[in-house]
Amino acid sequence: PILSSYNDTFLLQYQDQESAKKAYRYYLERADAVDVDTVIRICDDGEKADLEGMRMTEEDNPLAELDEAVSESPFGKYDIALIDTGANEEHVKETVSLIGDDPADYNGHGTRMARFMAEENEQVSILSIKAIGDDGRGAVSSVYAAIEFAISRNIGIISLSASAEAADNLILKEAVKRATDQGI
Repeated sequence: PILSSYNDTFLLQYQDQESAKKAYRYYLERADAVDVDTVIRICDDGEKADLEGMRMTEEDNPLAELDEAVSESPFGKYDIALIDTGANEEHVKETVSLIGDDPADYNGHGTRMARFMAEENEQVSILSIKAIGDDGRGAVSSVYAAIEFAISRNIGIISLSASAEAADNLILKEAVKRATDQGI
């Protein structure tokens, strides 16, 4: 059931909830960190968040996209990594999508965030990392992959304006800790 991996992080997917619970209990005693890939969203409109319709495949998942993006993307120095719905803004120097091929922002949230940054500093250099879909929802694994990509690019600041019902996610905490330990 391993869909993908990046460094020592593995993305597993199970056919049903009972199999996932059994695997969770098994790995909880054997791995450094185990967590459920839950929904993260750009805004809270009061609806219950779930992963319905967000099934991943071996070729189409955030860790596979991360591995490809790290190997294909030229190294550049940017001030801010904007993890969002993409960004269509003149101050965005590079765009990458970790949830498919199209890095464009069809939601508008990421573009607004980039615009706010540019209003504060006209010289800002932004790397837009699309990790949240056009509907404003994404998986925690997508945000994890985006943070790891930003770390690999030696970013100065990571901007992420999102919320999650399960915000106390070990995998995200570890990624944020790695970033802050590197001065990001």
